[in-house]
Amino acid sequence: MYPPVFYLTSPNKGFMLGTGVGVYVGQVEPQAAPSGGFSSTSLSGTFYDGDSEVVSEAVSAEMIGVEALTFDGSGGLDIVGDYIGGYIGTEVNQEVDQTNSTSLGMVNSNGTFSTNSTYGQINAIMISTSKVVNIDDSTQSNPIIQVIKQ
Repeated sequence: MYPPVFYLTSPNKGFMLGTGVGVYVGQVEPQAAPSGGFSSTSLSGTFYDGDSEVVSEAVSAEMIGVEALTFDGSGGLDIVGDYIGGYIGTEVNQEVDQTNSTSLGMVNSNGTFSTNSTYGQINAIMISTSKVVNIDDSTQSNPIIQVIKQ
């Protein structure tokens, strides 16, 4: 096992580096919950996310894309995405534009929630009312981790 190393850059902020053979890096920041905790009404407005650069040619880039997510403040979610499929080091084989509407599952007061959508099971945690971390492990052997920001 290769334990990560954490570096603090200021109070409540820092980053993490993996010590294994792969490239692992992450940010550390505090969760900023509204008074009384999070709920489905904590998410309102238009957010965006996009896939980060794939840093290894051995990693499949099955779907790289950008999404606009509109949360309606009462549990509804509309997603508009533009995706390109293919593999790093080969020709891109498809481009897909998708629109999806779904509803959030129950948002727990600690900011965690799940929902079923066209894209599969989405597990997420709210960092604040303007930032969500999404972990989608439904379609690939390597989960997709995305930061959704307003």
